[in-house]
Amino acid sequence: MVKRQKRSMLVYYGAAVLIFLLSVFFDKQLILFVTQLRTLILDNVFTWGEWIFTKTLIFAVALAIIVVKNRKIVIPFVLSSFLSLVVVYVLKLVIGRVRPYLALNLPHVVQATNHSFPSGHAAIAFATVPFVFAAYRNAMVRWVWLALMVVIAFSRMYLGVHYLSDVLAGALIGFGMSYGLLKAPVKKIFK
Repeated sequence: MVKRQKRSMLVYYGAAVLIFLLSVFFDKQLILFVTQLRTLILDNVFTWGEWIFTKTLIFAVALAIIVVKNRKIVIPFVLSSFLSLVVVYVLKLVIGRVRPYLALNLPHVVQATNHSFPSGHAAIAFATVPFVFAAYRNAMVRWVWLALMVVIAFSRMYLGVHYLSDVLAGALIGFGMSYGLLKAPVKKIFK
């Protein structure tokens, strides 16, 4: 069973990396397509979501959900979220990718500071997923949480502040850091 899980995770990570690499080649076309989907209603929904679903709130809600169900994973959750953001902000400084709305002169709905690659919102959103899944066995809770995180990630592209590769890289960093800390022997330290 453990071998099967490891093999499955390698397949998922391999597929994610492949999709990420493909997205790099189509970033410009995808962001132009996504920003053409803009409507006044979606602009308001995602702008409101930008304000409501800050990285801090995503983290706080996930932390509350985890504390209620499984306190043993709180410290690894906090540590993985922190490490994910450290990796994201170091990469932002090193890579220095300009935001899509600036690079492509797109009409922007919100202003964003610093650089584009990778997405901090996607990193925190997807850093919560392994822990919420570990805390809840209920499939409905899991799928609703995952769907909300995907919508948050999509909103970053819709608003023109991230390319698909930014969002995928952030999601991979957040999910990978959390999954690794959740499954690694280091979690025994925190029990």
